[in-house]
Amino acid sequence: MKEAGFNTLDLYGKSFLDEILEWCDRNEFGVYLRTSYTEIRGLSPERIEFPDFMDTHFRTEAKNFMASVMSDIQDYHSVLAVDMDQRWLFSVDWEGGRRIGEPRLGPEAIQYFPKWLEKKYGNIAQINLAWQKQYAQFTDVLEDGSVIQGENIPNSVNQPWRLDLIEYALWTINDFLKDLTSTMRSV
Repeated sequence: MKEAGFNTLDLYGKSFLDEILEWCDRNEFGVYLRTSYTEIRGLSPERIEFPDFMDTHFRTEAKNFMASVMSDIQDYHSVLAVDMDQRWLFSVDWEGGRRIGEPRLGPEAIQYFPKWLEKKYGNIAQINLAWQKQYAQFTDVLEDGSVIQGENIPNSVNQPWRLDLIEYALWTINDFLKDLTSTMRSV
């Protein structure tokens, strides 16, 4: 690999991790370790692809998994970085036919959404003004089928709540990554 001009391995998952890290240390090769949620127990295929970052079970399992990864790699000098594989919460059309995706939020994230909105807007009058709605309380958002339908987000293109949905989805990822990073640093 060195003769071909390579100096780094992009490793996905923990298979043969010790052997690969030992080889990289001996051969002065860098390792960019990408983790994977497929190794977290109890996730459905949907949640592996689009995790519910507000799900306490998922967060606990992710922390346990990353703590074991950090423990496994701590004595190797070849590790350059650990990619926490944050995943996108938006459907992607790889062919480019559709550039806008709707957030893919799990049930825990959806249940937390009204609390996030309340922190952002402060009072119900502000969200009613911004979204052109007549909610009595923030939890009414969960009953509004134009915004949320169970675990699905209907097409919100050109709707006043679209940016809040996107901002919230990104916030859930950021909140999760801050929590996970804190655990990783403690290990």
